[in-house]
Amino acid sequence: MSKSQLAISILLSVLNITVSGLFISYGSLIAAAEGAPAWVMLFAIATITVGISSLLFLIWSWIGGGKTPARAAMTVGIAYLALFIALSFDAGRVSGLETAG
Repeated sequence: MSKSQLAISILLSVLNITVSGLFISYGSLIAAAEGAPAWVMLFAIATITVGISSLLFLIWSWIGGGKTPARAAMTVGIAYLALFIALSFDAGRVSGLETAG
């Protein structure tokens, strides 16, 4: 691996850690809300799970998992997007600018 590839890998890893931390903190803040409906708690748990699994896939890829961690991360991302779309169909939103949380 050349120096530029290593630098890009490290930069993307730091970005992945930052985004994973944001997912975990966002899900934790949603889960801490009192009196939240069940679908909001489901979304919070899924958000925390996506953040943690993203970190695990990053560790797995640095250890040398080949292409499997990237495929697994893509599958989790697609499943999270599907859940987000499904939960936003009829969530009692007033406008299209609102999201869960």
